[in-house]
This record gives sequence, structure tokens and C-alpha cells, in this order.
Amino acid sequence: MNETKKGSALKNLSRLEADDEIMAHILLLEDDVKLGEKLHETLTSMGYSATWARDLKTACLAIKDKVPDLYLLDWELPDGTGFEWAREIRKNDSEAPIVFISGKSDHESA
Repeated sequence: MNETKKGSALKNLSRLEADDEIMAHILLLEDDVKLGEKLHETLTSMGYSATWARDLKTACLAIKDKVPDLYLLDWELPDGTGFEWAREIRKNDSEAPIVFISGKSDHESA
């Protein structure tokens, strides 16, 4: 995703509000350190509560502590895929939006 598209997608998240004053909690699942740090920093600077996990195991533990209002899932992870985990999420949470992200530069591999 190029920088312009990333910026537009993040700006659209401003519509996500759990309550009148409390911003939504977002689970970011991204194994790429540079991308994960930047996305986490951007989300928290916008006022969102965000948990960043770098693998599925950590993400599964994180949602036991706090159920997300939105999932941002990397496509390929060291211990599985975001797509596989999205199926599991849907078994327990049918309403939270799931957005897939990828650091891949071409659409064929993403």
C-alpha cells in the first residue's frame, strides 16, 4: 500500500468511535517491525487504543484482555495467516470489522 492510500485509510478510521468520547480499540497484527511501529504510532497519536501483536499467538492472548472494535491483520505471519485467523475471529465476533494489510508491494503476492 503506498503512503497516500495508507494515510487515507487511517483517516477513515476516525469514524470508528465506541462511545461518544472513547475511541475504539484496534488490534494490529503485523510482523514487520517498521510497518507495525509506524501504524501503532499513527493509531495511538490519533487517540485510538491500539494493541500491536507480531504473531498469532500474541494476538490471541491480547484479545483475551480486551476485545477489539477493529482488527487490522497482516496477510502473512510467522505462525499462520491473517485470513485463517479472521475465520476464527468470526466464530466469536461477527460484527467487528476486519481489514487486511500487507507490506507486499505488488498486488499478485498480496
